Amino acid sequence: MATDWAADVKKYAPNADDGIISGIVRYCGIALRNRDSSLVSFSDPTELARVRNNFLKKKLGLTHADSVLDAAIAKVGETMKADRTKNRVTVYYLLADAYKSLHLFEKKGAAKAAAKAPAKAAPKAAKAAVAGAAGAAALASLDGAKKKAPAKKPAAKKAAAPKAAAVKVAAPQVAPAPTPAPKPIVAPVAAAALAATAAGAAALGSAASGAADTAVKAGGAAAGAAGTAATAAAAKVSGAAQGLTGSSDDSNEGGLGWLWILLGLALLTLLAWWLFSRKPAEDASVGAVATEAVASDAAAAGAAATDLSSAPAEGTATIPTGAGVTSETRDGKPVVKVYFDTGKTDVAPAFADTAGGLKAWLDGHAGSTLAVSGYNDPTGNAARNAQLSKNRAKAVAADLVKAGIPEASVALVKPEASTDANVPKEAARRVEVTVQ
Repeated sequence: MATDWAADVKKYAPNADDGIISGIVRYCGIALRNRDSSLVSFSDPTELARVRNNFLKKKLGLTHADSVLDAAIAKVGETMKADRTKNRVTVYYLLADAYKSLHLFEKKGAAKAAAKAPAKAAPKAAKAAVAGAAGAAALASLDGAKKKAPAKKPAAKKAAAPKAAAVKVAAPQVAPAPTPAPKPIVAPVAAAALAATAAGAAALGSAASGAADTAVKAGGAAAGAAGTAATAAAAKVSGAAQGLTGSSDDSNEGGLGWLWILLGLALLTLLAWWLFSRKPAEDASVGAVATEAVASDAAAAGAAATDLSSAPAEGTATIPTGAGVTSETRDGKPVVKVYFDTGKTDVAPAFADTAGGLKAWLDGHAGSTLAVSGYNDPTGNAARNAQLSKNRAKAVAADLVKAGIPEASVALVKPEASTDANVPKEAARRVEVTVQ
């Protein structure tokens, strides 16, 4: 069936999550392939009981009283009363939402991946924050060194004017020759400082970029703060680099101050390299996504198949008083009869083995198909009994498909009279599976 389940759900829950809707569609499975089973009939007590027992109790794990659960189902029916067809996916979504159980239909792998993203971002964010703090500290040292540098001294003092002689024989005093100024060593030091500063700025710029990317992907406040700190530190280092190549007056400064600056920048670069060369180990675990089906728990994969080739002739098998299964032979072909409790559509667990036997028969007889017909006893309302017979036949057909029989090989065939008053009541409450 080509049905837009999400569009139907969003008529009642506009903000419904597409992933949750897909999870409910996976849960419903084979029930959505047929129009009748893809809808919920709020006028059928058997159908409402199935929703209560199989979905609310088994799937959602609710332990409320039946009256409470029935009231919740009725409330959903009232919400959807304007809709002539009430899709099973929409009904299940509204019920799960009412009981805060939508998380049961999330993909487990996606939830784990979302939880890991902030955790992976935290180590890099912390490293970027440390690098930013180290850069700020180094730059503070740089500013302090510049402020403490000795003031520029004049290269030489002018010669003192000779004092006037007090007596004619006094010789004029001559100032001593000025001490030669030390040869400037700032140029090579400045060049080295510039190179170190550029390296530090590049490292911090890379740190800022990585931290910003982490902040965007993980949505962590810590990563964003680290990216901001690292970016500010990189800008300050860049400004310091320009200061190193500034005016000619600054180029004359020398001494040990520049050595401390170079040492701080080298330490900063080494710290940044050490921090960002380490990468947290990736978690290779992948959450498995569970696949579920609405079909009853009766049929189990790998069940032993019943050998139908030795089944007795029709009419000789003992009819169970409640739910049960018999295998007989009619015109050389197997005929399987599935019996039900009064007013119930639950298929007997023993049918799993018998369905395997029918599959083996079809595999050995190419071209054969199965006809599934439902019957009921004459007790009660005729219209409800007819619907009950139909629902029983659908349940049996679903278990046949679950056993591995192609859906195209299973046909629902309405009998001429679904009410069988010619046999005991327990014999009338049955579904017949015949080979065509």
